[in-house]
Amino acid sequence: MNWSDWRNNQINKLRSAGIEDPATELRIMISRIAEKKRAILLFEKSDRVEDMFSPDELSRIEDTVLRRCNREPLDYILGETFFYRDSFSVGPGVLVPRQDSEILVGAALFALGIDRSFLFRGLGEVPILQAERTGEPVRIMDLCTGSGCIGLSISNVLSGYLVSYRTALTELSEAAEYYARKNIDHAREPELIRLFHCNLFPDTGEIADWWGDASADLIVSNPPYIREDMISDLMPEVSCFEPKEALSGGTDGLHVLRAILNRIGNGLRPGGILLVEHGYDQREAVADLFRAQGFSEISCLSDFGGQDRVTAGRYTPELIKQE
Repeated sequence: MNWSDWRNNQINKLRSAGIEDPATELRIMISRIAEKKRAILLFEKSDRVEDMFSPDELSRIEDTVLRRCNREPLDYILGETFFYRDSFSVGPGVLVPRQDSEILVGAALFALGIDRSFLFRGLGEVPILQAERTGEPVRIMDLCTGSGCIGLSISNVLSGYLVSYRTALTELSEAAEYYARKNIDHAREPELIRLFHCNLFPDTGEIADWWGDASADLIVSNPPYIREDMISDLMPEVSCFEPKEALSGGTDGLHVLRAILNRIGNGLRPGGILLVEHGYDQREAVADLFRAQGFSEISCLSDFGGQDRVTAGRYTPELIKQE
């Protein structure tokens, strides 16, 4: 078949299935499956599609198009996605990382005094972690880690600096754990990262054996925060394929965040920093929950679309005792 006709045929299939940017997605499929540079595909002069791909490559590309037409997430089909600065393995049973979650990574690095680029986005109100123990590793915890992309992205950046750290990832889903472990294996310093199978916080004795202390200096989390009654309204890629337990935050979207904050004293040291992702319309409710648990220096960061997305605060439980 003529290359141009074949290409247009695949694009039309994707467009008819409701894919928003079919030409770009087709280029991604081809570049990943046939290892061709996307730019080359824009100017390909071959007359026959059979001259461009092997029979196996052509079959795999067309199969991927058909699966995508059923609205299966492209990242699931390809088995990986790009987040922040690295590629991460993903698949059925784990949430596909969103670009807006990169705000959590940037805010964490800012709080650690590593990356000040957030100042140029007007995000200078993120509290800075104050050193408590000279010469000891910074203890970082990523709750509801899923694929591990947030905690691992932070760790991968820290590995390039003269910063001593230890990162704990926590996850309850065995399906998500599978991908988190694969991604840990490809981290810059996997020996400094540990995955704990647990509901939010690991057992204090188990984490203390590794850290020498049960409390983190910095906690990041992208917990489920979508209202349960809104999940059916999401795109089919999300509502039909991604795990509901990674999406639903209960009737108001804040069920998991409340559980985190109710136990925060067991996992975050006084003076430590908490960073959580949430819905664009949950800013005030999240700030109220932070204050109720003794957080100060509370600020909200916007995502790449200008929507409220991440709340940061310093844990100061002594404020509750003073009331």
